[in-house]
Amino acid sequence: MYSSSGRIFLVGIVLLVSTITIFWFLVPIATHWKMSQLLRFEEGEDVASGKSLPKFVEIGPYVYEKTRKTIPLRLDPEEDTFTYQTKFIFQFRPDLSNGSEWDKITILNVPLVAIADKLKQMPRPIQIIAQEYIDLFEAPLFLHTNVKSALFDGIHSDIVESISNLLGVEIMRNNTFGYFTEKNGTTSLPYVVNAGLRDFTKLGSVISFNGQTSLDVWPDKRCNAISGSDGVLYSPFVTRESILRGFNPDICRSWSLDYKGDEEYEGISGYRFGIPKNFYDVSAPENECFCEHEDKSKCLKNGALSLTPCLGAPMVYSNPHFLYGHPNYGQLAGNPNPERDDTVVIIEPTTGIVLMGSLRMQLNLEIKKSKVIKGLGKVKDTLFPLFWVNEVATHLPKAYENLRWRVAIPLTLVEIAKWASLVASVCAIIVGVIIFFTREKHRDWYGYRYTFGEEMLFKNVISVHKFDT
Repeated sequence: MYSSSGRIFLVGIVLLVSTITIFWFLVPIATHWKMSQLLRFEEGEDVASGKSLPKFVEIGPYVYEKTRKTIPLRLDPEEDTFTYQTKFIFQFRPDLSNGSEWDKITILNVPLVAIADKLKQMPRPIQIIAQEYIDLFEAPLFLHTNVKSALFDGIHSDIVESISNLLGVEIMRNNTFGYFTEKNGTTSLPYVVNAGLRDFTKLGSVISFNGQTSLDVWPDKRCNAISGSDGVLYSPFVTRESILRGFNPDICRSWSLDYKGDEEYEGISGYRFGIPKNFYDVSAPENECFCEHEDKSKCLKNGALSLTPCLGAPMVYSNPHFLYGHPNYGQLAGNPNPERDDTVVIIEPTTGIVLMGSLRMQLNLEIKKSKVIKGLGKVKDTLFPLFWVNEVATHLPKAYENLRWRVAIPLTLVEIAKWASLVASVCAIIVGVIIFFTREKHRDWYGYRYTFGEEMLFKNVISVHKFDT
């Protein structure tokens, strides 16, 4: 039979082995299995004259609540794919805005600049004919309108309609300009993503968009690759070493996010990810193909991404206030602040669910001198900031509550139990060892005295015996 010290030591060993087996092997396997079941798809005048660069005054913010609806089209278990479209609804929130949709604003005449960009690619005879048409309109470089028209309702352009008919090309749909005229209430092109039925770690990865497995926009297949998710759901079991990848059709580009730090949101622990600083660096090897010019000296400077091949207009994408951009851009819309201008995504690592996403971007227009359009005959070549956006995505309070009780709290309890069990097992082993060696020390001392006494008694007996004989 075991002594008390042996029993304690044995209990500690059994507890230690059980703790390691349960919490380091069985629990992760069970968690992976559970996630595989849950996370899956089932059924100024000075500017025009070239005397100065534009000076900007920020107004707003004008806040719109954006509701996203996923429209399922087809689930194919054999191919392990899920096909769907998305629909976005924008609703103005005056309670959160600093101003009204009807506020009067002055904006750049984007249709005029778009026409100039189209014409520079045309033969000289066509440019001369178009110039006569354009001169009849006496189109100004700036337009006076209101917020709602500039964003969603759109502004009909007679000059665009005339030049489109002349050239036989569609410069703008319905000859109407508005930054988001085709975004409100419309349905996106179809996505095909991995359904996660066979391998849940691939859940949500985009396989094709609008029937294409890659784009044909950029001059190299690296930049035309479609990879990652649509930005709403990522594969589960995200680590601090993970690189999150996604695809954004609005900028015709896949992108990546890397780990920035730990952060808690709505009482749920998560990892904070953000866009790498070299995302807009055209000189980086992985970004060279995002410049459409063979002569790389004509590429935009660091901090700005040309969307001309994507949108067919000289639009430029950047961080708000040209954060991490070239110093030359800072004089256009300066005072960048990483806390305000950097994109942030907070991920719950076990599920891959986005707890909060804040996409910060700025849309700019590249304007250049034009020999065809008088309004652009003297302007300085520059980037013209149009607006910047902070698009925040969150869940309803009930969703966070469910996530806390179904994922965060159980995982926290498991973590506590794991380390408590480990500490208890180690303590039991240590106590068992201490008791064992303490008793062995005392046993050796008493045992020596008993043996010594027995030897003396034995000798005495022999002596007496011999004396008697």
